[in-house]
Amino acid sequence: MTGVLQLGPFLIRTDWLYYGLSLLLGLAIARKLILKKSPEDLRHLESFTSALLIGILLWKVSPIFTEPKILKKPLTLLVYPGTSLGITLAYIGAALYLIYTVWKKEYNWRASLDVYTIVVISSVLIYALTHWQYGLQTTLPWGISISDPAYRYHPINAYQLLLIAPLIWYLFRLPIGQGKIASNGSLGFGVIILCLSLLKPKMSTWLNLSTDQWLAIILIVIGFLVTHVNTFKSNVNKGSCVRK
Repeated sequence: MTGVLQLGPFLIRTDWLYYGLSLLLGLAIARKLILKKSPEDLRHLESFTSALLIGILLWKVSPIFTEPKILKKPLTLLVYPGTSLGITLAYIGAALYLIYTVWKKEYNWRASLDVYTIVVISSVLIYALTHWQYGLQTTLPWGISISDPAYRYHPINAYQLLLIAPLIWYLFRLPIGQGKIASNGSLGFGVIILCLSLLKPKMSTWLNLSTDQWLAIILIVIGFLVTHVNTFKSNVNKGSCVRK
């Protein structure tokens, strides 16, 4: 179901185009919300934007790792699409940059995580609103068809919207800087991804778990870690007050 859009000599996968546009709109929504709730935390959004550019650059030059001969004609990289390896490198490079920036500039890591969570959740919302996502075949009346109306599939993006809308309503009411948006957002979004993964075909698996399921586990673990760190700090502060 992956289409290709041709712009002169450039070939762009439509799903990647959707990802890019959703992320840009997600950044715009996050900026507006942060400007309203906590303007001083816009610096974290700038760090995220820089990390995004680094990720795009790593993804774009990734073909040289699988086809080193491209180095003889580096300008051909302009028309070469990124690779699956490039996506992994992009995630790793962007994450390392964010970690380094938070450590180097001594940012409040809770505020950073809150801002990053707002961007991701907003982008997912836009993507779900604008792009059909097909799941496993179903006989339910609200199933969507691709070409043959006799076969219907679970509308994953519709389910995602129904589940993520109340999560977003709750998250956007929380203050930025306490890590609550990050912890609740990671836990909630992780559970949503895990539930939806049961209605999607397993395109690739590792230890019998799909990519979506591994992502869900990682998000849930991150959510628990941030929650427990916040709880531990709160208990320490209460203990200090009692001793005083």
